[in-house]
Amino acid sequence: MSVCFSPLGLATSDSSRGKDPYLWLEEIQGTRSLSWVNRENHRSVKKLSNMKGFTKLKDGIFSNLSSKNKIPHGQLYEGHVYNFWQDQKNKRGIWRRTTLKNYLNSEISWEVLLNLDELSKKENVKWTWGGVTFLRGGPSCLIALSREGRDAFESREFDLQTISFSKFGFTHKESKGFMNWEGRDSVYMGLNFGKGSLTKSGYPRIIKVWKRGEPFENAKVIFKGDENDLSVWAYRIDHPLGGATLIERSLSFYESIYYIKNKQNQFVKLPLPKGATIYGVMGNKVFVHLKDDWASQNEGWSMGSILVLEKDKLIKGQIKGASFYRPNEERFFEGMSFLKDGVMIHQIHNVTSEVIYFKYEGGVFLSPKKINIPKMSKVSIGLGDTYENISFLSFENFLNPETLAIYDLNESTLSPVATKSTPPPFSLENFTVKQFWAESKDKTKVPYFLIASKKMVTDGKNPTLLYGYGGFEFSLLPFYSSTVGQHWLKRGGVYVVANIRGGGEFGPSWHQAALKKRRHKSYEDFEAVSEDLIKRGVTSPKKLAIEGGSNGGLLVGVMMTKRPDLYKAIVCQVPLLDMLRYSKLLAGSSWIGEYGDPDDKEDKEMRPYLKSYSPYHQVRPDISYPDVFLLTSRSDDRVHPGHARKMAKKMLDQGHKVFFYETSEGGHSGSGDLLEKSFTLALKFSYLYYSLGFSDEL
Repeated sequence: MSVCFSPLGLATSDSSRGKDPYLWLEEIQGTRSLSWVNRENHRSVKKLSNMKGFTKLKDGIFSNLSSKNKIPHGQLYEGHVYNFWQDQKNKRGIWRRTTLKNYLNSEISWEVLLNLDELSKKENVKWTWGGVTFLRGGPSCLIALSREGRDAFESREFDLQTISFSKFGFTHKESKGFMNWEGRDSVYMGLNFGKGSLTKSGYPRIIKVWKRGEPFENAKVIFKGDENDLSVWAYRIDHPLGGATLIERSLSFYESIYYIKNKQNQFVKLPLPKGATIYGVMGNKVFVHLKDDWASQNEGWSMGSILVLEKDKLIKGQIKGASFYRPNEERFFEGMSFLKDGVMIHQIHNVTSEVIYFKYEGGVFLSPKKINIPKMSKVSIGLGDTYENISFLSFENFLNPETLAIYDLNESTLSPVATKSTPPPFSLENFTVKQFWAESKDKTKVPYFLIASKKMVTDGKNPTLLYGYGGFEFSLLPFYSSTVGQHWLKRGGVYVVANIRGGGEFGPSWHQAALKKRRHKSYEDFEAVSEDLIKRGVTSPKKLAIEGGSNGGLLVGVMMTKRPDLYKAIVCQVPLLDMLRYSKLLAGSSWIGEYGDPDDKEDKEMRPYLKSYSPYHQVRPDISYPDVFLLTSRSDDRVHPGHARKMAKKMLDQGHKVFFYETSEGGHSGSGDLLEKSFTLALKFSYLYYSLGFSDEL
C-alpha cells in the first residue's frame, strides 16, 4: 500500500473507499444510534453537571441570555418597528411591534402579535421563530416557523389587522426554501414539491407562482434550475424610485446567474459574471458586488468593487455603468443597506468596522460621509425600510456591549436621534484588548485579538480560549459576549479571536486564499496564532483550549489531529469532520465550492487532499490527543449530526478521552428554548474549567 504526504504533513493512504463501520450513527432517528446518543449524553452530563456550582453557572448564563436589559432590535416597516423577544417569561419568544415614534422613547410600550410559547403549547410543537416577509401596502405578512430550530420551516400568512393567522391564507408544510410575495394575491414558492423539485443540496430547483383561491397543486411552474445547482430563489426588491423582481440561480456558494422580470412579465437573463452579487436596486440603478476582476467594454472593474449598472440596458443584455465603490489596500467591502435617499456601506479597516453614507440628491450621489463610531468595533446595520431615511446601526466590541444608534439621514450632521445601550453585567475597566500579528508558514501576516486582564502575567500559565472560523468569506469582527465575559474573563481566562484566511476580513482574496486545495492555509494560520500565543508567554499547551463551530468545528478538529501537542482542550460544535462523506449528508453538497468534491472524477487529487486533513480519517489510536468535547444537535438539518457522532464513537473505541452531547432541538444555530441553550453553554464551560485545571468550585 502506497503512502503519500499531504500539504499538512499528515500521512494518508490511497485506500480511502473502505467500508465505514460507524455509518449506522448517520441514522438520525435510528433506534441503535439514539440509544448510543442517550448513553453518551448521560455519561457527559453526569460528569460535567456534578461539578460544584454547576446550577449557579447555568442560572447565571440563563440570566444573561434572558436579560430584560437587552436592546430590543427592530425591523422598521411602514411606520412600525417589529421585534422578536425572548426573556425569562418568554423562553421561546414573542413577536411584537410598536410605532417608530414610541420606539425612539426610552420606555417602549409594545403590542404583542404572536406568542411562540403559547403556540407551541397549543399545537404541541417546539416552534422557533424563522422571520417575517412583509407585503408593502398590504394587511398581511408571511411568518416562518421552524420546528426545533431546523433550517426547514413552515410559512403561514398572518393578518396584521386582526392579529391572527389568516384562515384561508397562504401556507405550506415544512420545507427548506422560500415563499415570497409576488403581489397582494399571489406568492413565489421554491419548496419541496415532491420528486425532482429539489437540487442535490436539498434546496429548491423549481419556482412556482401560487394565486390566492386556487389549490396549492395548481400553482404554475415559472422557472426550473438544474439538479446540480445549489438552489434557485425568487424575490422582490422594493424602492420608491423603482425596484425589481429577480430570480437568482445559484450554481454554487459563490457563483450565480440572475434573471430579471421585464415589462412583459418575462424573466430575462442578465449579462453579469457568475461571481457577481446583486445587492439592491434604486430606480434604473442596479448595485452589483464583484468577487473577481471583470473587464467589460474596456472597463477594468476590480475584485471587491460595487458597480452601478443601468437596469434598462441590463434587460437588453447590455452593460452600461460605472464603479461606485472600490476597495483599497486597507479597506474592504463588507455589506450595504439601502434607504429612500441614500446608501450605507459597511467596510472593514484593520479587522474593525467603518460606515460611510452616500446621499442621493438631484439625481446624483454626493461624496460619501463617514459616520463616527467607537474604535475597534463591529457594526451591524439593522433591517430598515427602503421607503424611509431612518437607519439602525448597532456597535459593539469585545469589552463594550451593544449600543444602538438610530439615525435620521435627513439630518445633515448624521448624528443619532436616539440611542439604546445594554449595561455590562460586570465592570470591564480592568480588561484590555490588543491586536497582534502572527507569521504563517508562507510568511503571511495573520491578525488576532487578545482580550485579557490588564494585570495578566506572561508566564505561560494563563488559561486561554482561542476561537476561529476561517471560511465562507465570513469576517470575525470584534463582538461582545456577556457569557464569555462573565464566565471566562472574570474567572481569569484569556480570550483570543483569530482572523485566519478563508474569512472575509481582507476582502475576497483573503477568502480565496484558502479555498479547496488551499484549505491548509487556514490551518497553518491558526497554528501560527497558537504558537505565537505560546511564544509571547500568554499561555502554554497545558493551558490552551480552542473552540469552533460548523466550519470552525472542522478547523479545531483538524488542529486536534494535526497538532495534538499544542492544545489541552477542544470544543468542537456542530462540526464537519468526515470530509469524504460531507457532500452526501444533508446540505453538504452545497459547500463543494468551498472545500472541493471528494468524488470529483476529473480531479483525482481532490479526494486524497480532503482525506489528508479530514479529522475523522486522521485520528489514530496510537496518538495522545487533547480532551475533546463534541457538541451537536439532532435537529440540525444543515450539518449532519453524524459527523460528531461518528468521531466520538471512533475516538472512544480507540481509547481516547471524549465528551459528547447532542441536543434534541436548536438546529444548527442553537436557537430555540433559552433554558436548553443555557444548559448546553454551562456544560461547555464546565468542560473547559475541568480540562484546564480550574478549581471544582465554579
